[in-house]
Amino acid sequence: MVYPGKGHGPDAAKGVGDLEKDRREGISGSVRRETYKRGPSANQAGGPARRKSSIAQPPTMSDHSFDLIVIGGGPAGIAGANTAGIFGKRVALVEKLRELGGAGINTGTIPSKTLRETALALSGMRSRRLFGVDLSLRREATIADFMRHEANVALHERRRREEQMRTYNVETFHGAASFVDPHTIRVAPDTFLRGERILIATGSSPMRPAEFPFAHPRVHDSDEILEIGVLPKTLAVIGAGVIGAEYACTFTAIGVEVHLIDGRDSLLGFLTGRFLKTSSGR
Repeated sequence: MVYPGKGHGPDAAKGVGDLEKDRREGISGSVRRETYKRGPSANQAGGPARRKSSIAQPPTMSDHSFDLIVIGGGPAGIAGANTAGIFGKRVALVEKLRELGGAGINTGTIPSKTLRETALALSGMRSRRLFGVDLSLRREATIADFMRHEANVALHERRRREEQMRTYNVETFHGAASFVDPHTIRVAPDTFLRGERILIATGSSPMRPAEFPFAHPRVHDSDEILEIGVLPKTLAVIGAGVIGAEYACTFTAIGVEVHLIDGRDSLLGFLTGRFLKTSSGR
């Protein structure tokens, strides 16, 4: 490869010494220009090392530009991503955790309903007193004993959702998301996405009031309760909303003495009076 010497024209060969000097200067100048234009890749051919800039620059995003970026891989985020994909949009979905599904698949709907159905089945069998079937509940039983089926159900549902996303060409990125600017998302540690529209669907998390010592091994929020070890003899559920009432009924059905505590005058006030009277009568 021949680099033109500095200031040389058609009659460049005025002297071997000047030509060699100019050639060296030309090579050095060319390397510097390539480094400026191309960045670190210009040094791969053995050129001089470039001093690193103190300002972090995001990489080029030609391959990471999307019509829509969805932050959150729960039910709402997946539905939003799939809907945009159906209309032919290029979509990226960012999920902080390793598994997609959010509370619906991982910590809430499917796990709690699986435990509830197991408890109802167990309590129903107890009332029937089926002959020859041992329905006694071992005190050392754990939540895992009631959740074995949940793992298979959650896995099946998660794979179904992932298959839908592949069908609609939704690209998935795992890591914590943060805004660089109104149209640029950084996915930890160092992936940058550019989106015309951003959908924030990060869901919710259990409320943890400061007056409750959640660091104590026997104090849990509604996500952690499914991971406890041995079933307790007694359980106090603070908060008689939908989640609190559901867990109170579930643990009662499997033989735990439950105390449901709430500061309001009535439980589940959004329900009709007739339904509440029926539930209280039972």
